[in-house]
Amino acid sequence: MGDKSGGLLSALSTPVLPTSAREAEDLNVSYPSQASSSVGAPYPSTGSSLARSDEGEDEEEDEGVLFYVNKTGFPIAEHVYQRMWDFACKKHPDGKELASRCKSYNCAVEVPVPKEPKVLSMKTSVKAKLKAVQSYMEALDYNHTGTQFFDILKNRPIISLMEVCKKMIQESLPIKCLEATVLGVYLTNGISGLERFPLSFKSKFSGKSARHVVLGVYHNGLYGSLGMSRRTSLAYKSLQFESLSALFRKTGTFENFQSSYAEIGHKVARVAIGVPVSHDSRSFETIVWGNFIINGYWKKPRDDMFVEIDKYAKEMRTKMRTTVQVPSFLPCPPGVDKAASLPYTQQLQKPKLVSNNVLKKSLSSDNLKVMDSATG
Repeated sequence: MGDKSGGLLSALSTPVLPTSAREAEDLNVSYPSQASSSVGAPYPSTGSSLARSDEGEDEEEDEGVLFYVNKTGFPIAEHVYQRMWDFACKKHPDGKELASRCKSYNCAVEVPVPKEPKVLSMKTSVKAKLKAVQSYMEALDYNHTGTQFFDILKNRPIISLMEVCKKMIQESLPIKCLEATVLGVYLTNGISGLERFPLSFKSKFSGKSARHVVLGVYHNGLYGSLGMSRRTSLAYKSLQFESLSALFRKTGTFENFQSSYAEIGHKVARVAIGVPVSHDSRSFETIVWGNFIINGYWKKPRDDMFVEIDKYAKEMRTKMRTTVQVPSFLPCPPGVDKAASLPYTQQLQKPKLVSNNVLKKSLSSDNLKVMDSATG
């Protein structure tokens, strides 16, 4: 972003907001001015746009827009940069004096650039590798500027999202929860035996809706999560939960999402669990963000709901087993289905995920479980 952005990022590192607004932003709320029924709907042609709902649902406005999405790429356009200053002046108690004071500095603050973790070359446990990935994302810091720097469209193919991740690492700018989820996929690609899947939440606070997303992880019978949030308890969960439902319910001494939300006064209204994401960074498949959905989460009988979550987790595990990948120019060994190999794979005897198209078909047709509050 150059020297001119240093003062802005420093000014917004600890934003001062009204109590209600701050609590709402803790869950990464976005307030679109126009309803959008499609995740992939075009943005206005102004160079940046209002952030939309994770699930394509309407959201409320509250004294204007809480954050925008940068659509101009890098370097950031002047009008997008100016809007970041306007946001800072609106939220900070010093108002416009903040902008004039920061812009009058002769030199910008030197911001350290974190080093990308090379987890595949680390001779440590998977748990330690995940912690290294989380530490890197936390070093980037959470984005308080009111503008999401990187445009993440959920219906883009994996190969396109991975290119955005490369840009995130190159620019080393603060990120929000959706950017962190995609970046977590990129940084964990190739870790043997690790499965990744999106976990999305919708919660209620003071009549407002708040949405949040993290990257769920599974390895060797244990679950956890990676991500970013204003509340650290709503992001990283160590790889220590013995079941997927344990990530949500209050059990044992581990801090789970249900207790984390309760601590800040939010009620979880909706939970969506996606499909395991391919480790092929050049795949043209898309990420399935919500395949198992629970509406009216706090109204459901807890025991029955957690049983259904674990049933879905078991179903995922039976379909996320790997096969030997064979390059197209080599003959197929006996017993290996060459057609099931992932595209662009050039490594022998290295486990990879079965194509997500197969998994999506098997999980989405007859086995899609939706527990609607209207029927539950």
